[in-house]
Order: sequence, then C-alpha cells, then structure tokens
Amino acid sequence: MSLANLLLRIIGWRVITDEDISKYDKAVLIMSPHTSNNDFIIGWLALKKLNVKAKFLIKKELFVFPLSIILKSLGALPVDRKNPKNLPIELIKIINESSKMWLIITPEGTRKPVHHWKKGFYYIAQKADIPIIPSFLDYDKKEAHVLPAVYPTGDYDNDMLPFIEILKDVIPKNKGNFVLPKK
Repeated sequence: MSLANLLLRIIGWRVITDEDISKYDKAVLIMSPHTSNNDFIIGWLALKKLNVKAKFLIKKELFVFPLSIILKSLGALPVDRKNPKNLPIELIKIINESSKMWLIITPEGTRKPVHHWKKGFYYIAQKADIPIIPSFLDYDKKEAHVLPAVYPTGDYDNDMLPFIEILKDVIPKNKGNFVLPKK
C-alpha cells in the first residue's frame, strides 16, 4: 500500500474514478470546488494514489527559501498574480516541450466564491491538444472524484456543462465559498 493510500485511509477519504487516468501522458486536471487549502492536500494524495504526478500553480510570493525547495519538489510552478497575461502561453509551451505533463488548475482561481470561472485551463488544453480531466472533492461523503477525460471541442459551455451539473450536488469544505459558475 502506498503512503498516499495509507494517509487517505487514515483520514477517511476514498478516491473514485471510472477511468485509468494514468494512461494520459499530458492533461489539464481541473478541480472544483476550491474553497480550502485542505483541497490541495487531499487532491494531491488522490493523484498520488492514482500514480499521477502533476504540476500546480501557486503564487510566486511563497517561493522563498526553504519553502521553495519543498514546493518545487511537490510540483509547484510560481505564478505572478499581478501580471498573469502570458501565463497560458507559457504553460502551453511547457506542456508542449514536456514528454509528460499534468497540470492542476482550479477554475475559480481562488478559494473565495466567484460567479465566473477563469477559462485559461480550457484554452491551455485546447491549444496543447490535451484532455481536460474534471475532478472534485465531496467533503460530506469524503470522496475524491476523478471523472473521465473531456477533449475541448471549442464549445466551452457544452464541454463544461456536464461537470457543472455534477457540482450542484457536491459539498465543499467551506460551503459559503462556492457558487456554481454563471454563463
């Protein structure tokens, strides 16, 4: 039994997926709702259990010694939140230059309630020609769900609607910090 699997069992969480996602060399994994720092820990453990090594975005202000060493070893990529304009293009370049690259993105972009998701994850997946893997954590059931891959068709609303419909029944860590995205 892996350490990630053991830790998930100790805290009472299960990982549920209908697809062997480790078969994808490259993907954008979106995780919503994102209402707590705990989401990262549980999500990271769930991916480790599924044998997926992923990169994630985190504000560059946290990249100070010695924390920067830990963050880099976990797969963190620093983000300048004050100047994010070229970030999707930079991430596409990193993905295209990598033989394997999973990128975790929270579409809300924050742990606070937002009515509109940032669409960079969709643009990145579409331009890099890789799948989007939707995922969510249900704190009521203590389940980490990883859904089947979706390839972007260019119709964002139709591609994301099934995932948004699922989120209607999901209980996040901090209920007041999540609202379903509006069109």
